[in-house]
Amino acid sequence: MKKIAILVAVLMVGVFSVTAFGQTTLAAPYVKAYQDQSVSIGERGLIGWKVLEYDYARHGGGASVALGTIASNAIVMQVIVDVERALLPALTTTNSLRMNSGADLMAASTNTLKSTGIKAGTPVDTASTAVKATADRTIYLINVGTVTQGNFRAYCKYYMGK
Repeated sequence: MKKIAILVAVLMVGVFSVTAFGQTTLAAPYVKAYQDQSVSIGERGLIGWKVLEYDYARHGGGASVALGTIASNAIVMQVIVDVERALLPALTTTNSLRMNSGADLMAASTNTLKSTGIKAGTPVDTASTAVKATADRTIYLINVGTVTQGNFRAYCKYYMGK
């Protein structure tokens, strides 16, 4: 008796999901965009989490430090930063997180990267604070002044837009 495998293709939020033997994988065109990102298809559509790490010992304290990339049309809904060691010197530097322009992920004026703990970015899981990537973007830590120590992880939750 021959075993027959049945594949079912389902169109969800403009992305094909292929189910085979109880396992779901993403099919083209978004496979390349998500090679290094966790992606799931949940009740609300295509969801991704991007983890960005900064460590002075590895990245240095320059004016603009690339932390990672995010795909075009990603709608960043929330940014949470876990500061493990404060970015110093506190009196002569300001820091922000930028995706498209300015400090759209974390503003320098309300910056709290100079103390340890959990911090909220600019997008706080509401439509009015969400930021959409206008192209494939590199996310930067912007330093005004020279950072001499510190490290953090930033967690960016996003939905994949059209």
